[in-house]
Amino acid sequence: QYCSRDLREDHEIIMAALKSSGRVLSLLHSSLRREPEYVMAAVQTSGSALQYADPTLSMNRDIVRTAAATYPQALTYAHMELKNDEKFVLELVEKKGTALQYASTRLQNSRPFVLQAVERNVWAL
Repeated sequence: QYCSRDLREDHEIIMAALKSSGRVLSLLHSSLRREPEYVMAAVQTSGSALQYADPTLSMNRDIVRTAAATYPQALTYAHMELKNDEKFVLELVEKKGTALQYASTRLQNSRPFVLQAVERNVWAL
C-alpha cells in the first residue's frame, strides 16, 4: 500500500509478504489474485485468505484442500462442485471433522455420507 506500484507487483516482494500473512492477498491487484502460486502461498499461511482469491480458483482442489487443512471454513469459498464432491469432502472431514458444516446441504443431509464422515472423524457429528 505504501510502496510504489512497481514494487507492489514485484514477485519476490509479493511472495515474502504472502508468506508473512495470507491476508495480504486482499491487498493485491485483482489480476494477481488469479495467480495460483500467490493464492497457494496465501492459504498456506492463512486458510481464510481463500476468500480473497479470484473465484476461478475456487475449483482448484489443491488450493482449497490446503486452505481447509487449517481453516475448515475455507470450504465456504469453494465452488459448489467441490462442496458436493463426496470423496473430496470426506478427505477434508478426515483431517478436520468440522469441515462437514461447510459441505453442501445435500451431503449434510445424506445419512450414508454423514455415517462415513463420523466413522472417519467423530467431530463431524
